[in-house]
Amino acid sequence: MRKGDAEHGQVLQGGGRRTRARRNPDLARAAVWNGRDVVIRGQGSGKGRRHVTFCESREEAERVAASFNVQVDRGALEEPEEAPGRIGAMLDAFLSAKKRDPLLRKSTLAHMTWAVAQLKASMNDVPMRYMNRETVTAHVARRLGDGKSSKTIGGELLILRMALAHARRKGWWDGDTIAAAGRFRLPEVAEKEWLRPDEALKFLEAIANDWFRVAAHLALLAGMRSGEIVSRRWGDWDRDAGTIRVADCPAAKFRTKNGKPRVVPVIPELRRVLLAWWLKQGRPEDDVWIVPARDNERRRTTGWFRKKTVEACRKAGVREVSFHELRHSCASLMNWADVDMEWTRRMLGHHSKAFTADHYTHVDVRRMAQEAGKLQLLLDAHAATRASQENLQVACKLQESGTEGTGASA
Repeated sequence: MRKGDAEHGQVLQGGGRRTRARRNPDLARAAVWNGRDVVIRGQGSGKGRRHVTFCESREEAERVAASFNVQVDRGALEEPEEAPGRIGAMLDAFLSAKKRDPLLRKSTLAHMTWAVAQLKASMNDVPMRYMNRETVTAHVARRLGDGKSSKTIGGELLILRMALAHARRKGWWDGDTIAAAGRFRLPEVAEKEWLRPDEALKFLEAIANDWFRVAAHLALLAGMRSGEIVSRRWGDWDRDAGTIRVADCPAAKFRTKNGKPRVVPVIPELRRVLLAWWLKQGRPEDDVWIVPARDNERRRTTGWFRKKTVEACRKAGVREVSFHELRHSCASLMNWADVDMEWTRRMLGHHSKAFTADHYTHVDVRRMAQEAGKLQLLLDAHAATRASQENLQVACKLQESGTEGTGASA
């Protein structure tokens, strides 16, 4: 039997030594990773070489892996050999391939769909032979003219490079991906806005809606994301321990961003708001949503958060922030209170302290001046020490000269 005919994991005899059949990197397999059931496709290490999809159970992982492998065997993921003549058709073919991939997260597919729509608005009817840097530069200029941020444009260019790499593998395009859509000098991303301590108090006091008051307190005082807030039930709040558990919620079709559960502490002010809301709701059961919809049965969507946040900011007379920037405000206020960055990282659910410090903690000019004042205190302390040493030396010399004069007179 040839090595290529062996099943996955079968041990073969070849050349006097035992060899193991290589795993087909295109096939998916069910596995356990960090204590969770996952589906893994690809092998080896490095970015883009392994794809992991989290599942609720081992049975679901095996079912998803088997479904994907059947599609691979039947060639369902292969596009027709006819090369698209225009860039818009090439982008559609790339998106179709991604839509047929059962291991792709829905949020990632939604982002790809949106980015492809923006790219097609600029270069839909452009022939593939004109797929060059000038074409991409025109798209970047149009998006900058529309007032889009560098982060948004960078995300679109990333999807374009993925589509061009797909076209190269299919033989539809023979250009250089990086030369055409890489290394653009985009304007620096503006720093996120955040509420200072006095502004945070005014903002919370200006909220009139009970539902949004709870959501805003969870974002500003616990650093929770909007998706985490609307998918929490009362059973996730441990009133004795003073914590809220953030984990996957199949009923809300919610999964944590990093795939791991975490525990968020509840400070006294947040506990007061949650307890008042719990009592006003009539002491609901543990399976009831903390932030429900109008019928008190369905969970509330996050689309209205932005509008309510802006209304509260304008009513309080503070700088306008988005709902997600309340999470940035939480991290910045914890940094202002000299909370250790490791605890801030754990509370927000980030993968590293460096990411939390670089992207979520912002510094106020007043706090910067306050910290810079420590330098003046240091200089004053050293100046006082130096002056006391000089005075001591002068006193010692005077004492020595007085002793010598007394001895001479005797």
